[in-house]
Amino acid sequence: MPAQRRIVIVYLFQKMLQRLSYAFLWLVLALLLLPIFGSMLSGNFSQLNLSRELRNSSLGFTLLLLAAVIAMYHYDDFKLLIQNGISRRTYWQAKIIALTWLTLLTQLVGYLYRFLICGALNGHNWKQASLYMSVYGSYFKSPLMNQLLGILFGLLFALTLVFFFNFVGGILSLFPRKQKYLILIAVTAIGIVFLLLLFNWTRMHSTQATAIVNFIFGYEKRDSLNPTMPFIDLIIANIVGLAGSWGVSRYFQLRND
Repeated sequence: MPAQRRIVIVYLFQKMLQRLSYAFLWLVLALLLLPIFGSMLSGNFSQLNLSRELRNSSLGFTLLLLAAVIAMYHYDDFKLLIQNGISRRTYWQAKIIALTWLTLLTQLVGYLYRFLICGALNGHNWKQASLYMSVYGSYFKSPLMNQLLGILFGLLFALTLVFFFNFVGGILSLFPRKQKYLILIAVTAIGIVFLLLLFNWTRMHSTQATAIVNFIFGYEKRDSLNPTMPFIDLIIANIVGLAGSWGVSRYFQLRND
């Protein structure tokens, strides 16, 4: 790996960790202070249960959502790097690698939290919080194979979400700040109309809709769910997100807004 790209990767990863730490700190403060404030208003401090809050919290998913939002952050990093002689290609490659590191780190912390904290409190583990394990967790006869695939599926899903938000953030970075709000409003309106049309179509063509859903989620005739198709879906989604973000990053420009 070229030294220049390695330096950019480290720089972007450190910036992402810094933003993630700040966002998570504010989130934790809000989650701790809001119940206390509510108890003060109600006068019933017996409702406060720190052990219950720790047990029921989804740390891995919370960190993943924060990482996805951070992935949308483009312009300031691009501006600084491009002014220091870093090419668009190097910036994009470094950001994708840094986002991959960040995503894997959030999921590792989430798994450790499930194993160590939730498991110690009441025997909860990551399998009970895994949608994959609840749906596909008994497909193979080997429990170890199911658990390994469950972890892999979770990592692929996390990367898909982060790369998608990175793609969306790249599109928004092409426009001035004022236009971004108009675009978000327009996209929201189009999304609502699309969902209404989709709902009407599925209601009128229930057989075809059921067949499509079964295909996407791997439903087989023997009343079992095959995880092969969901894995393929996520791999395709990752490729689309990466290709889209690279295509968008080629049009990044410095602005005065």
